Amino acid sequence: IDFDAKSQEFAELESHFDAARSLTYQAASRWQLGRDILKIASQAKLRATEAAFAITEANKRVHGGVGVTKDYRAHHLVDDIQVTIIGEGENSVQRAILGSMLKNQYSR
Repeated sequence: IDFDAKSQEFAELESHFDAARSLTYQAASRWQLGRDILKIASQAKLRATEAAFAITEANKRVHGGVGVTKDYRAHHLVDDIQVTIIGEGENSVQRAILGSMLKNQYSR
């Protein structure tokens, strides 16, 4: 990548992706051990969908005008990601779950 701004953006997107993957692996590990996973699963879902949306939006920008053309995959990826944001509990629901858990944790 020749442009510093783009390489910095891609580095940040990769860090979001890696964080989401790490949370997902932690949730899976805890689930296999029979532990409560509500908090970590909500965090994983929230981070994963937000990272995926940011990455697909960046993909559209990188491809320029082609990225918004319905004939190309870049355009359809954004639509696909929006389904995951809504499916399995909209992100606002995940935030509400996490906020409630924080409130309960610190109000004791």
